Amino acid sequence: MTTPDRRERGFTLIEVLAAFAIAVLVLGGAYRLFGAGVRLGAAATGESRAVLIAQSAMEAIAARPLAASEASESVAGGFERTVTVRPRADLVPGPSPVPGAFPWEVDVAVTWRDGRQTRAVSLATVRLGPIP
Repeated sequence: MTTPDRRERGFTLIEVLAAFAIAVLVLGGAYRLFGAGVRLGAAATGESRAVLIAQSAMEAIAARPLAASEASESVAGGFERTVTVRPRADLVPGPSPVPGAFPWEVDVAVTWRDGRQTRAVSLATVRLGPIP
């Protein structure tokens, strides 16, 4: 019988273990990246939903007369929305440049839970409305 060449004998145990260790390291890193991507995707989805909720509240306020108020409500999906409307006399140093109009600040804050963290989005604008 002839002895096979070194090239034909196959892999040694050390070569197999080294390849296995490299594969574990690469797959472990890929797993962490995938998990981080899923978490970031969920956070982005929550934030975009919160912005839509805040924008819808801003649109609803635009359709009604302004009056000083603060209201909180729960919104589907675990969101909490707080709408604050208040006059801003500090924005007008003298008589109003527009007769019969006064600046009002409209602030909409939306909070929600993202795992253990509480996240928040806030939109604010200034509108002209009746003198309080």
